[in-house]
Amino acid sequence: MRLSTFIKPFTHLKLDSFRELSNQRFGALDDNDTDWDYFQFVVQKFFEGLYLAVDTNSQEKLLRELDKETIEYRGFIYEGAGMGLIMLDSFLPFKNRFDSFMRLAGAEYELLVQIGAGMGFGYLAKGMPVRLVRRDTNKFVDRQDPMQRWLVVDGYGFFDGMVNWKRVITEREQPGELVGYGLRAYDQGVGRSLWICTGGHPGRFQQSIKTFPRGRQADLWGGIGEGLAYAGGVDDFSRVRDLVREAGDFADHFAAGVVVGAVGRVRAGERSAHTDLACNAIWECDSSTLVASADARWTDGLGSVAGADLYEHWRAGLRREWSADHKHLADLHSS
Repeated sequence: MRLSTFIKPFTHLKLDSFRELSNQRFGALDDNDTDWDYFQFVVQKFFEGLYLAVDTNSQEKLLRELDKETIEYRGFIYEGAGMGLIMLDSFLPFKNRFDSFMRLAGAEYELLVQIGAGMGFGYLAKGMPVRLVRRDTNKFVDRQDPMQRWLVVDGYGFFDGMVNWKRVITEREQPGELVGYGLRAYDQGVGRSLWICTGGHPGRFQQSIKTFPRGRQADLWGGIGEGLAYAGGVDDFSRVRDLVREAGDFADHFAAGVVVGAVGRVRAGERSAHTDLACNAIWECDSSTLVASADARWTDGLGSVAGADLYEHWRAGLRREWSADHKHLADLHSS
């Protein structure tokens, strides 16, 4: 019998879970079902990857199965696999499946698998002592590449924002064990959860963001940008442009988030129409051009920056670049 058969009843997650959570938070709005036609398919791919990871004994076979997915949705299935592998490593810790899989998957899917790992830690915190799981999360984050480690915490924030929304969104609680930039990366994941759970509807996610202290709103908008560029859900250029105005003082953080989402897509070879749309609307270039520039900045001039600060140094550079070259988009929309 497949291991997923035993796990599924205890995950408290199913294909319609995110739709139900959205309805609980915002009510069954008229356009909610239409918005979820797309997002439900994405969620389905994520779960396929999760259950493939827990049911497949061979890492090489798992990789082959994941790569059968069409290129446009392959990243989502890799994210799910990252979550499944962290769950396996926690339940059956005699093997380090996650690290060995990361070596096999290669650089194309590193960012996405690490986000999935963070979601796995978020799930484990629901069924295990939270302090224990977050301690393990911090250890895991510390041993990851400095330029990518905070994506694990982003994944953690995404899971918490989706599933533990009363504590995270309504009560605006943050994990006590996270410090420094970890709290900011967590909020970026929470922002991404708002994009998914609201179906990319500005009126809904803005309503939530405005309830947070102003000092946290910038990273929440960064997560909105990530969700827009990576997951999609909006196919109207003017609607995307309007988000620059909606972001207001945080438009540069929103723009940097768009880059993060585009990097996840382009590095995995997943050239997507909605990612190009977001990049053209916010950065006035296609996703490949934007990511090539961002990748050059990834290593340019970072030698004097402390390892723990590399990721934020990179994002700050993106924000400065957008403010210098593209801020007119926000000014245009505010007039």
